[in-house]
Amino acid sequence: MNKLQDEIFDSLSHDEWIVMSELQKTLKEKFNRNYKPRRLRELIRECRLLYKENCTDMLIIKSNRGYKLSNDMDEIFRFTRELIECGESMTREGHEIYQAALSRNHQMPKYQKYEEYCRDSIKRMMEENQFSHLQVFEISKGLSTGLSYSQLFLFAKAEYHPYLMRLARTALSNGADQEQVLSILMDNPIPEIAIERFKKIEEKRNIES
Repeated sequence: MNKLQDEIFDSLSHDEWIVMSELQKTLKEKFNRNYKPRRLRELIRECRLLYKENCTDMLIIKSNRGYKLSNDMDEIFRFTRELIECGESMTREGHEIYQAALSRNHQMPKYQKYEEYCRDSIKRMMEENQFSHLQVFEISKGLSTGLSYSQLFLFAKAEYHPYLMRLARTALSNGADQEQVLSILMDNPIPEIAIERFKKIEEKRNIES
């Protein structure tokens, strides 16, 4: 942890929330730091990476009440769910922090099991007619072939081409690593490029097995 990161952790509380303006004021008074909101948010994200990399026991979470430190799984789950729902640009961060939290605690949060969250999210998107007929087919096919809702949730996105969804579904059904599949999907490549990348995953898996 560098000096700037240490100052931010030192300015946050485990028990009380602090809004951005108050955090800026605290950093100014304690460390003579003048941060604009954008720069401070960047530093906070760097601090979250420390949690993901197992360098700190506390995660900086955010809600409409502000910022605070937390190692409570219910709070972390709510925060990561909001990250995932906020947009594709934050999906990876939400998944990675959530998985890091689970790997430490070896238990699902009391608030709601992740599998149930994925199931309810997919059903809601279907009810809102966010998917085309072909996209619904790929999701239904994945479910009928034994994929979990959390696996389906990786590719159940309205912006993904149905063929990209098919490639992801097939890869997951064949035992591909979920992180590798997610990495490809996050780039949302054209089908031709996606085919080559999924082929490499399959080739690597065959070599290792």
